[in-house]
Amino acid sequence: EDEVKETPELCQQKLLELQAKVEQLRSGESNNNNNNNSNNDNGFRNNGGPAAAYELAEAMSPEYVQDPHFRLMFLRASHFNTEQAANRLLGHFEKKLELFGPNKLCKKITIDDLDSDDMECLMSGQSQLLPYRDRSGRAVFFQALSHYRYREVTNAMRVVYYILMSALEDDETQRRG
Repeated sequence: EDEVKETPELCQQKLLELQAKVEQLRSGESNNNNNNNSNNDNGFRNNGGPAAAYELAEAMSPEYVQDPHFRLMFLRASHFNTEQAANRLLGHFEKKLELFGPNKLCKKITIDDLDSDDMECLMSGQSQLLPYRDRSGRAVFFQALSHYRYREVTNAMRVVYYILMSALEDDETQRRG
């Protein structure tokens, strides 16, 4: 897709549109709740899909959920398409809740949040952010399938989440990929 010329005015307008789209998705999903009773290894049962995880996060820490810098990640990832960004935002909280549970839903995941099995997976080198960018200035994420070492698939998923979210702290990585 074409690169969007990011300006403060565009960001402000798209953040407002994103909030409206999130509200629209939340109201639509609460009317069509299909009682998806998914369990995860954190003992948390998510009965309401992406909107329920988002609403839990918002109730726990509106500052975290509404942070403009945090929300810009989702807008940039979708080239400022607010519908895609809203779906990504809700999906993010659903996956984060599944991987880390409600106690870590509203915090930046750090290496200290990884358990010993996650750390073994991380130290295996199976998933890495390379120390250089490609010719287009994008971050390079590498996975060596032959090095996969994990006790549970969720260990590998938490490690990938940690690495990618750490990479996305950089605005340039958000803009270029």
